Amino acid sequence: PTHDGCNKTLFSSIQSGTAHGILFWWELDLWDSDHTYSTQHAKQPWQDHWQQCLFVFTHQPLFQLQKGTSYHLWLYHNDTRLSFSLSSSTPHCEPKKLKISHNDVPQNN
Repeated sequence: PTHDGCNKTLFSSIQSGTAHGILFWWELDLWDSDHTYSTQHAKQPWQDHWQQCLFVFTHQPLFQLQKGTSYHLWLYHNDTRLSFSLSSSTPHCEPKKLKISHNDVPQNN
């Protein structure tokens, strides 16, 4: 997408525990043909620097999942960034500002 927006999907937890992040892959449709590049594990005959991705939840407290309970996974996006969140309710999907704070970037000591 070339604009700010958000999407959601509903899922059920298969076990109880803490949600620390989201592991995901992405696909890129190339040109106006049937060529698609995917970062899904072992989907391409070769993969170099584009691999699967991990989005780590930095908010506290972390989201607690209960086995068999349904949750909403939200994806917020703009032209250059992705952000995820979890909820047990269905709030209206509104684009949000995606910012990276200097506190979110690991510091080399």
